Amino acid sequence: MDTSPGAESFRDLLLRHRGRTGLTQLELAGRVGAGRRTVQDWEAGVNHPSAELLKALIQVLVLADGL
Repeated sequence: MDTSPGAESFRDLLLRHRGRTGLTQLELAGRVGAGRRTVQDWEAGVNHPSAELLKALIQVLVLADGL
């Protein structure tokens, strides 16, 4: 993982891309198959998604024109 000063954290990337979609945390969670609290934790930088949820998250963001 790149930790250089210019690297964006997963949290920052998720916030930016979810913002582009206009989805709420609850809507994103439902589409990904996770709970709202899970998305909150990702955006707070508390946790990161599993590989399975990350794949689902990417798919949802692509389909919602967030990426």
